[in-house]
Amino acid sequence: MELLGVFSISKSQRDAMQNMIDQCYIVDFNDEIKRKTIQIKQKYKIKLPDAIIASTAIISDIPLITADADFKAIKELNLILLEQ
Repeated sequence: MELLGVFSISKSQRDAMQNMIDQCYIVDFNDEIKRKTIQIKQKYKIKLPDAIIASTAIISDIPLITADADFKAIKELNLILLEQ
């Protein structure tokens, strides 16, 4: 939703992102992620969807690859920031 919901996305960008998404696995929004989301939300000034994304990456012990520099504030996160 985050990737495909970009306002001015082209059809080729949408198709490439959908192909990448189709190769990903689904992480359940479980109680551990919910607790971490609350902690992240309390500790950092961040939107709820971003707190969910960050806490899912933290709990799953996977890097978060993003171009959103707002995630730099979350010290617990293994962040790979893409430069635009």
